[in-house]
Amino acid sequence: MSNAIDRLYTPRQQDILKQYYENDFFLMINSGSVRGGKTFVNNDIFLQEIRYYGKKGQLEGKKYKYICAGTSIGAFYGNVIMESNSKYGMDIVLDKYNSFELFGVKITVFGHEKINDLNKIIGLTAVGAYINEASKANKAVFDEIMKRCSIRGARIVCDTNPESPSHWLYTDYILKADGKRIVYNLFLIDDNTFLDKDYIENVKKTTPSGVFYKRKILGEWCMAEGAIYEDFDPDIHYITYEEFLTKDIEKIYFGVDWGYTEGHAGCITVCAKEVLKAGEEENNYYFIEEHAREKQGSKYWINKALEMNEKYKKFLVNHKIETIEKISGRELSDYEKTGIEQELEELVWYCDHENAEKIDEFRNAGLYVQNANKSVDNGIEHLCELFKKRRLFVVRENVDLFHREIYLYIWGNDGKPKKQFDNCLDSVRYGFFSEHKKQNFWVF
Repeated sequence: MSNAIDRLYTPRQQDILKQYYENDFFLMINSGSVRGGKTFVNNDIFLQEIRYYGKKGQLEGKKYKYICAGTSIGAFYGNVIMESNSKYGMDIVLDKYNSFELFGVKITVFGHEKINDLNKIIGLTAVGAYINEASKANKAVFDEIMKRCSIRGARIVCDTNPESPSHWLYTDYILKADGKRIVYNLFLIDDNTFLDKDYIENVKKTTPSGVFYKRKILGEWCMAEGAIYEDFDPDIHYITYEEFLTKDIEKIYFGVDWGYTEGHAGCITVCAKEVLKAGEEENNYYFIEEHAREKQGSKYWINKALEMNEKYKKFLVNHKIETIEKISGRELSDYEKTGIEQELEELVWYCDHENAEKIDEFRNAGLYVQNANKSVDNGIEHLCELFKKRRLFVVRENVDLFHREIYLYIWGNDGKPKKQFDNCLDSVRYGFFSEHKKQNFWVF
């Protein structure tokens, strides 16, 4: 029996299962580093809870209700339900009410990140809840889920990655864990004995320094402090334009920050993605040039954008023509060159969408505009990862404002980026992170 369990669960996960079966807790919070195994064991605890209440309901002639919540319904479906479907050969599908029935228990899935989700939960009476990515939850929604689990013996299981020590989940619950009513468990990536040691070391080496390493690897609830992009190294990440021209570029797109206030420059960032190299799993990216100005009206920015759009359309067309001619060993005809130009997709402009008027002006000028993904924390983390992995390179001679800001952009006393020296860096984030999210978007 012991050997069978050892094949299924790590020693740390077995500790958690023992707590589940032996402790009469109300709330269990499993927190810690990435790939520590916390969500895996929570998924099985969730299924065990449902199985128990299914049998209990049969004996009592009742149909119990259970709450599941994630940052969104799609996120919970991907993190939990799809994993369970794959692991156990189930076929759980949500109905139009985002509910499903399992073992005779009615389970409803909610998003918990926005206050709007609160009204959907009010009125439920549940025997328990599974809260995935708990630190991302709106506190009012989290507290309401707690209230809804009002049946005697109800239990709530959470998983989360660490954040700031001032976060409400840490101050209101983790610090109050008593091992009885509230149980807190720390997971580390080294606890996951099923992972290859080389893989673990690679994760550690490629995780950004500072707050990201402390939280994702060490499992610490810690403040963000110091330089934000501390893995940026001019000796590594700066390249010349001549070096850039040697790269096999497949895509070019833009990030735009309008610049609203005095002293806040508007900025256009030109971003590029290299063709995936043979034998590598990730692309390289390039920040080609910036255009930053204060106190410029719409006419200036439209003209500049149209100029850059045309410039980089020609760049991509010429690059493709040169590549084909090099491979084929012949010069393409004018007809063939025209065909390549016509087949080129519109270049995307990822713009700050808080200024709808400027967005409309860009679109009316014929530019292909999409709303930028403005997630600050996730966007910064993405750029930090690219720098750490040596996947993002910057053309030095074309980025004066970036060069000034990259060393001065720091975490504030509140653990958030200080709203200074971010004119260019905001547009850089809009461009690269928006494209990243677009390429990695899942629809459920």
